[in-house]
Amino acid sequence: MFRKIAAALAVTLFAGVGIAEAATLKVTEGKRPAVVGSSKIGDVFAPGGADGFDVGSIDGNVVEIYGRVTSAVDLYVYDFVTSGGVFIDFIFGGIETVNGPVDLSGLTGDDGKDVLFELLAADDTVLASKLFKTDITDGDANIFTHFGAGEYSLRISGTTKQEALYDIRISAVPLPASVLLLLAGVGGLTVAARRKA
Repeated sequence: MFRKIAAALAVTLFAGVGIAEAATLKVTEGKRPAVVGSSKIGDVFAPGGADGFDVGSIDGNVVEIYGRVTSAVDLYVYDFVTSGGVFIDFIFGGIETVNGPVDLSGLTGDDGKDVLFELLAADDTVLASKLFKTDITDGDANIFTHFGAGEYSLRISGTTKQEALYDIRISAVPLPASVLLLLAGVGGLTVAARRKA
């Protein structure tokens, strides 16, 4: 009996993990040459004359974003929902610039360009912020790590009138239902074993 229950739990776990996977969505900001395999967003101008756009809610467990800031008024906002947590990292390993593909990524551009990254809660409270200077092309890729279900935004803004290109990966960290089922099953087996004993 124990073996049958264990086998059923294993099947449930692997089935749940498969369901939890999702295709990667790649978004290219409209003012930058499209990255191969990405979906290009057209140029949108935010109220007040500031160049920027809001892509709305992002679907998928992993989203790669390729964008560009060129002035102090550029502001780009990426909204997303996570059921468990989120990792936001630079993408290293090659991007496409106005001059063609180059072996640079993460954050590149004019020397000394400042770019501000902010992680915001649903009420626009700033949970974390980091100011980076170009060139961030290798090293520690992590920008933010945040745990907890909810609605969040990643806000990227230029602070000077120089150009910078950024490559960002947003990875949701859900708690799969299969893990909860597995824990519940193990707990039930433990209780049953104690009663037998």
